[in-house]
Amino acid sequence: MTALLLNLLTLNAMVAANAVLVPVQTEFFALEGISQLAETIGQVRATLNPSLEIQGVVLTMHDERTQFAREVADNVRDFFGPKVYATVIPRNIKVAEAPCTACRSSFTTTSAKAPRPTWIWLAS
Repeated sequence: MTALLLNLLTLNAMVAANAVLVPVQTEFFALEGISQLAETIGQVRATLNPSLEIQGVVLTMHDERTQFAREVADNVRDFFGPKVYATVIPRNIKVAEAPCTACRSSFTTTSAKAPRPTWIWLAS
């Protein structure tokens, strides 16, 4: 694989899977990797697993307050079209703080912006 450096576990997962769910941070470096990921999936499809497809794309760590995050989200929607889920997982400081406090963020917050309700809604 020339597009992305894939370890053996990731490559085996793509070979065994029917579909891939792509989480995309709405940040600059994520944009650089999207086309590479699509190319890699295309290479896996062409050589090892013709049934592999991108099932959907989830925008993560999204900060609606920044123009750049909105532009990245728009670019991802333009690139993937209807495969981008309407659900967007927002950036949440509690998630960033959780490793520092050695506890899970879903147990430490009752905020309406907490990540847990978003994950539950996305899974349903």
